[in-house]
Amino acid sequence: MCDGEGWRRHADPFRHVAAGLDRRPRRHHLGGRALGGDVSIGAGASFTFDQTANVSYAGALSGTGDFVKDGLGTVVLTSDNSAFAGATSVNGGTLAAGAANTFSSASQFSVAAGATLDLAGTSQAIVGLTNAGTVGIAGSLGSKLTVSGDYVAEGRYCPHLAADPMLTQEISRRRPLKIYHSHE
Repeated sequence: MCDGEGWRRHADPFRHVAAGLDRRPRRHHLGGRALGGDVSIGAGASFTFDQTANVSYAGALSGTGDFVKDGLGTVVLTSDNSAFAGATSVNGGTLAAGAANTFSSASQFSVAAGATLDLAGTSQAIVGLTNAGTVGIAGSLGSKLTVSGDYVAEGRYCPHLAADPMLTQEISRRRPLKIYHSHE
């Protein structure tokens, strides 16, 4: 259990439990570039990556608190995070998928201006998306982002979708962006 705000160095993977009773934000300085250890984020608490380096996180997220990506660096999620039902906020840098379905399908995502949510050629499903930044869809043929709830494009009519430059040109100049909605 980590108490209070501050810096903590870890040589090995860590486990961080943010209980609902302790609502102070957590910030850690983590040694290395590959991180592991499961994180349970309690209601009203948050777990924040605020770094300039690029890191890979192999732990599983769970709980109903907030997962926040700040800082200029990239965080690549590589585990199943289906037990996480809190909000995911990408306020700076890049939050990237390291495998299919690493973004929680029960999480509401928001991407701030200047920040990036990167599918990295994988398919992901999320419950909702408020986007003022960039959603990266470049990569493997057939990769897709499924938003089961609301998609809100803030600050512009058509969001910036980072893809193959030719595809982006085609979407923005000649063809409307098609968003399919289905009831299954």
